[in-house]
Amino acid sequence: MRRGRRQRTWTWPPAPRGFSLLEVVISLFLVGTIMVVALEALTAATTGRARAGNSAQACLLAHALLQEIIDKPYLEPDDTAAFGPETGETATGTRAGFDDVDDYDNWSESPPETRDGTDLPLSTDWTRKVAVQWVQPNNITVNSPKDGGLKQVLVTVEYKGVVLSQVSMVVTKSRQVLPAKGP
Repeated sequence: MRRGRRQRTWTWPPAPRGFSLLEVVISLFLVGTIMVVALEALTAATTGRARAGNSAQACLLAHALLQEIIDKPYLEPDDTAAFGPETGETATGTRAGFDDVDDYDNWSESPPETRDGTDLPLSTDWTRKVAVQWVQPNNITVNSPKDGGLKQVLVTVEYKGVVLSQVSMVVTKSRQVLPAKGP
């Protein structure tokens, strides 16, 4: 028996065997657009993570200094009536000589340091500032020109000039600490 041959059929024009130039250009445009959107999302996520880390570090820096301050006595141990650091307490350029709460008034450091003046690691772009003021006993949000038995301590932490954290407490002569505001 004879096998039959298959007959080829020819079509005109010939059937396309690949992608046209237009299809390739459209595909490249779509892939490029998707990649740009994905990279923007990744950048936003990375930036958000960095901000959250900076906020957490700012809170830690603020609370550590605030704790150091409120651990000090309300009044100068030798009964000196001066508000702020007394003569000789800042001679070393550190907080090592501070011996009462109001010695920290107008203290600023950049980068943040330990009490003895050692720079804290990874803190070159950070600044800590302290303000101490007398407040009125019946309204701790109002400053007082004289000592009414309450001092408000405000610690501000900045990163590259932007305030990331502010914490505040009110300290009384009786050494009772009252939270005023802050995270």
